[in-house]
Amino acid sequence: MQTSWGFENVHDKFALFQTQTLLHLIWFQFIRRHLFKGWLSSTIIFFLLFVLVDGLWKGWTSEEFHSDLKYASIPVVSILFTWWHVWLGLQMCFYPVQFKVY
Repeated sequence: MQTSWGFENVHDKFALFQTQTLLHLIWFQFIRRHLFKGWLSSTIIFFLLFVLVDGLWKGWTSEEFHSDLKYASIPVVSILFTWWHVWLGLQMCFYPVQFKVY
């Protein structure tokens, strides 16, 4: 006897729900795992492309190129500093310095 959902019993319905949820979680974990890497690599690639095009267009030694380079490097420097800052904070939390008392 089938129910209105087309399943033989209630357990089949929950097994299907668990399978769909598991597939959803696997897809979500894949996106979550690679989203930051994609954003980080695209930021660095766009920075390098901008520097290359701007340097070829305006000349590598012009003052305008150096001014543009300063502004374009802000996201990359911010990423590197934040990454170092978070790493240092975790090191200080979990591996504190052992002071010796004299």
